[in-house]
Amino acid sequence: MKKRLDLTLFDAGAAGAAGAAGAAGDGQAAETGGEGQGAAGGQGNAETDKTPEERAAEFEKLISTEYKDLYEARMKDTINRRLKRYKGMEAQLSSQGELITLLSSRYGTEDLEGLRKAIESDNSLWEEEAAKAGLTVEEYRYRRNLEVENKRLLRRMEEAQKASQRERIFQKWNREAEELKTLYPNFDMEVEGQNETFTRLLGNGIDMKTAYETVHHEEMMQALARQTAQNVAKAQADAVKSSQSRPSEAGMNTKPVENTGKRVEDMSREEIFELARRAQRGESVEL
Repeated sequence: MKKRLDLTLFDAGAAGAAGAAGAAGDGQAAETGGEGQGAAGGQGNAETDKTPEERAAEFEKLISTEYKDLYEARMKDTINRRLKRYKGMEAQLSSQGELITLLSSRYGTEDLEGLRKAIESDNSLWEEEAAKAGLTVEEYRYRRNLEVENKRLLRRMEEAQKASQRERIFQKWNREAEELKTLYPNFDMEVEGQNETFTRLLGNGIDMKTAYETVHHEEMMQALARQTAQNVAKAQADAVKSSQSRPSEAGMNTKPVENTGKRVEDMSREEIFELARRAQRGESVEL
């Protein structure tokens, strides 16, 4: 079963993704080295080997010792934000309650459905506006009801369009995630979805491959550097071994073999990332 990124992770950035998706077919600085799942060197495999119980125990240990202050600060901030939102809702409900009490006193009913019908049937509310429009009260009420119904239908259409657009974004991300998995076997969409920089880039309409490589750029370059160093060391060792085993050829003019490979600084961005991908898969990359 395919995993899907939660659009609520993106907040305002999700609107950017929706706009980019529509234009295409109707359509933090990079966190590196330790955040999320490593892009290079097989990082993250240790986590997958742990049972849920072991991970839960490790998590409890971290939030009660090394990261206790950060965890408590995060919880306090979350609680304060929720309390602020609840207080706002409470104030709004209180205000609405007072309004309903006044209307109930006027129309003699506390039943909300009965109150609604009483308000709609009160011609005195519409007489002035109907007179301004040159209509009878019944004509004015009929036109008003049509306008209300039209607004309701427009809201439903907009909600349906937004839902369809979100689904297209989900499908696009799922396709890109499958393709990215073939390039980077360690890629985990669920893990990367917790990375704020990664989700912000996706929310701004950046494709998943570019977002992933941006976030893990430094790790990839380190992996490529390690692979290059290993290749150089191996080449030197092979050269020494070959010179020791080859018989001396006196009088023969020799000259070093010309190095025709590109230097890393002369490569394009795509060439560098291709080498990094090959190094991550365990291939021997020679420059």
